[in-house]
Amino acid sequence: MITKTVRINKKWYTYDHIRDLADQFREKYDPNACPVDIESIIEFKLDMEIRAVPGLRSEHDIEAWLSKDMQTIIIDADTYMQDLFHARLRFTLAHEIGHCELHSDFYREAIFKTSEDFIKYRGEMDEGELMWIARHANEFAGRLLVPVEPLYEMVE
Repeated sequence: MITKTVRINKKWYTYDHIRDLADQFREKYDPNACPVDIESIIEFKLDMEIRAVPGLRSEHDIEAWLSKDMQTIIIDADTYMQDLFHARLRFTLAHEIGHCELHSDFYREAIFKTSEDFIKYRGEMDEGELMWIARHANEFAGRLLVPVEPLYEMVE
């Protein structure tokens, strides 16, 4: 049974540390790509599955989530299938990879298996802690997808 308020065993990261981790990840899996091919990294280099599920966003206000074993990214089917959401899809996938890289201890300790379990588990998390892990995954995703040096070169 899920407890009333889920607490996260936090690892504290500075934004600089998160950016360094994202740069290291990109260097390891896709060093010369701009844009970074996040789907190929997930499917072919990390050997993870991307599974589209209808109604995640419309019914549960969740864009995606990472399975407890960190081998599957479950994503809203509309986000995955519609070209309109291509940029959002890339960011969402990179965000979930951020959770793999930054919060693996949380996922190993979590008590959910199905989408319904995750939705209930997420609903019972402390809102501040939920925002804490989301911000870090967002920072990781942004830095992973937009490498600084190529960005500077493009701007100049």
